[in-house]
Amino acid sequence: MTPFPRYNPALTRNGEYDMRQRHGAWKAAIRGSLALLTCASAQAQSSDTALDTCLKAPPRDTMGIRGELAPERGLDLGVGNTVLEVAFTAPDREPQIRVLYNSVSRNTRNAVVDYARQYRLPCLAKGQEFKHRQVFNFTWTERVPAAFPRHTSLQPLLAGMKNLQARPVAFDLDAMGCPFQLTWRLGQPAFSNEVTEQGSRNTARAPLIAWLSELVMDVTRPDFEYLLNNPMTVDVPCGTIKLG
Repeated sequence: MTPFPRYNPALTRNGEYDMRQRHGAWKAAIRGSLALLTCASAQAQSSDTALDTCLKAPPRDTMGIRGELAPERGLDLGVGNTVLEVAFTAPDREPQIRVLYNSVSRNTRNAVVDYARQYRLPCLAKGQEFKHRQVFNFTWTERVPAAFPRHTSLQPLLAGMKNLQARPVAFDLDAMGCPFQLTWRLGQPAFSNEVTEQGSRNTARAPLIAWLSELVMDVTRPDFEYLLNNPMTVDVPCGTIKLG
């Protein structure tokens, strides 16, 4: 198998927190939009998409980030993330916040949580619940990561995973309406990878999607921080997968 290329944020990033100076002025743009938090085999329905677009957030310059971004303990990688699960239960109440992953300072994490508590979802119906996962990415280094594609095929994606033979699996891609495309976002080992279908859906793909959500990519810690939650289109061909 062909080795999987590394990640280049210039190729995949919609926006980022740019903290080239660890103290002082900074500019911010939350990376991408809120991503619907789904289980591995589920997809956002059209009604969920409408809820996503009606979310109200305060201005980003009110986030109140101050001082050091690097964590109080451990290596200073020059890049870090705070990942939140944001759960709405009423249109006019603050959401419930759960920190899924954090690799920046405690003060920065707390500022992000306080900011997300100001979100509101005015179009949420009574008795309805809605969850989102959002990644806040921070960079305060001039380090340039290696290249990483935004579009690849299934074989090189699998070649970039750790312990691929750890447990036996068998998938008949011909029975899944091949060829087809998936969107894959790195989350493991912090939380499950997000894997969703592009175009028409096929329930026969659920076991493959669940498996892909569990795989851990073989990347360095800094590259993991850069790549976290960035979308990649994966071309799935016809054929079979047999491992173990």
